Amino acid sequence: MVIIYFILVFGLIITIHELGHLLAAKRFNVYCDEFAFGMGPKIISKKFKETTYSIRLLPIGGFVSMAGEPDATFDQADLPLERTIKGIAKWKQIIIMSAGVIMNFLLAITLFIGVNLINRQIVLPAKPIIAEVVSGSVAESAGFMANDEIIEVIYPSGDQIYPKDFSDVSMYFVLFPEQEVNFVVKRDNGEVNLKVTPKLDEASGRYLIGVTGVAGELKELTVLESIGQGFKDFKRSSLLILDGFKFLVRGIGVNQLSGPVGIIDQTNQIMDQSQSFGHAIMILMVLIATFSANLGIVNLIPLPMFDGGRILITLYEIIFKRDINEKLETALMLGSFALIVLLIIFTTFNDFSRIINR
Repeated sequence: MVIIYFILVFGLIITIHELGHLLAAKRFNVYCDEFAFGMGPKIISKKFKETTYSIRLLPIGGFVSMAGEPDATFDQADLPLERTIKGIAKWKQIIIMSAGVIMNFLLAITLFIGVNLINRQIVLPAKPIIAEVVSGSVAESAGFMANDEIIEVIYPSGDQIYPKDFSDVSMYFVLFPEQEVNFVVKRDNGEVNLKVTPKLDEASGRYLIGVTGVAGELKELTVLESIGQGFKDFKRSSLLILDGFKFLVRGIGVNQLSGPVGIIDQTNQIMDQSQSFGHAIMILMVLIATFSANLGIVNLIPLPMFDGGRILITLYEIIFKRDINEKLETALMLGSFALIVLLIIFTTFNDFSRIINR
């Protein structure tokens, strides 16, 4: 079942992404030799009109092989220039390159809206006020008390968070495992500074300090409110991903990076919490939406193997009115591909280390 969940989650977001590229390319009459789900040797393939549709052995990616791409391996000798991606207008090239990311964002928004339309109710964010301090916890030792309002959290990196709701309090604990975090709480019309080191909770696999928040109010949603909440969920998910990138650029949280193995493990842990088939479907929808938003943002990274890098190259060609040197483009593609392979190896090592040490 774990493998099935993984294929459903990862397979759908990859297929939707590549489908965006395919549809945009065909709209501008660019020749597409193959549309593939997965990498490695072909398992099944079927040619329809001029494009071969295939499923490959490893469900860890996918691609659309277009004429004019520097890494295209099929024979293009008889194709006219206007049927290659290099032979169409630059703005059309950018649309084709952006289409995968757009499709991922649309998928995420659609699923987030769908979840809210099905539920038709949400728990409103709880204020960052402590309802209870767990007996024997590190929070109790640090001096936290019930009714304390958390107004500031200062992480070891010096980053300051001003929580808007209780879920913001532990947002970055995972980035600073076993490190002291400073809290500023409002108590009896004054401010109190408290220091505490989050500890790993074996049951949930999360770093916690041992406090619970007040219960959020349950709100029924209209159809329009459900749609609006879907957009809010997409925005929140995307901002969390972008915040994570900010830390990674500074070298913080590198050991928390996950790859395909981590996605399988995380999916398994979350699906274990499902209480029924319907609940499992809802969890899958949220997982797919979250990972789809994640994939869309990752693909905007300006590396030549990613859509963001290819868009950047095309913008360079527009600004300087000349195509980038083919040898340089190929070198950049190979270099970024090597970086991605190294990243996959690194994240896989991270994932197995976490699973073994759990």
